[in-house]
Amino acid sequence: MIFILDLAKLPCCRDGIGSTACQDLAKLPCCRDGIGSTACQGLRKYQAAFFELRCLKDHDFHTTLCCMECRNYIETHKIHPDNAKAIFKAPILCKDVRSITFCRRFKDHGIGKFSCKDAEFAMRTCRHSCGYCDDTLYDFAKTMPPCK
Repeated sequence: MIFILDLAKLPCCRDGIGSTACQDLAKLPCCRDGIGSTACQGLRKYQAAFFELRCLKDHDFHTTLCCMECRNYIETHKIHPDNAKAIFKAPILCKDVRSITFCRRFKDHGIGKFSCKDAEFAMRTCRHSCGYCDDTLYDFAKTMPPCK
């Protein structure tokens, strides 16, 4: 007997996907160039095709690594949101990188100074368990403001 598990239907928190508890829990991080503006500008200048592909297709790159430079690139080149649909929805393969046990413990109690509320860390370790698989989080109209 074979069971097929649809990860999209697993609850992201106790009340289930789409509940207000999930929506309150997960918020994308503010927009900044996590690897540094000089590194992001260098990628954009010297590896333009690679940079564009990552900005328009890779959630982690667009959201946490080079957010401001990607945003500037999209605005400068007047790229229509329809041409960047992939980043304005949850990742197609939206799953936890760590084990189910680790992510349950992380969601319920946090680990050290980190918890699901620390978006940059949570999105990379326990994306599904912490509620970062909801398309509404990535909506173009709800882009996160630049970090202060």
